[in-house]
Amino acid sequence: MSMQMEAEVEVNREDQGNINAFSKVHARIDVLDAQYEAKKKELDYLEDLAQEWELADEDDGPFKYRIGDTFVDLTLEESQERLAAATAAVQKELQAMKAQMDEAHAEVARLKKILYGKFGKSINLEM
Repeated sequence: MSMQMEAEVEVNREDQGNINAFSKVHARIDVLDAQYEAKKKELDYLEDLAQEWELADEDDGPFKYRIGDTFVDLTLEESQERLAAATAAVQKELQAMKAQMDEAHAEVARLKKILYGKFGKSINLEM
């Protein structure tokens, strides 16, 4: 397209909807990225704790385990069971977040294709 043709392309209601959708999905990706990184840190913490407790002896107990805002005394075995369950739950959450992120990236790619196809270089969708 020549510069004159690019300047003549009108933004209709559908185009504006696609631009708005792109913005929303891109913002959602930013939020998901932040949440994903926080969950990864939580998983790393849980895995580090699991390694520490592998070296522990039952005689070192009772072990403090956090439930909500409270710490309770548990045996080593109970602590390890709860830790394994918490680790599995965080891993499941990470998988779900990854799937959401993949869907969002696919949607961004689809919208970019549509918008760049119509507006060419006259629109900047790189954020």
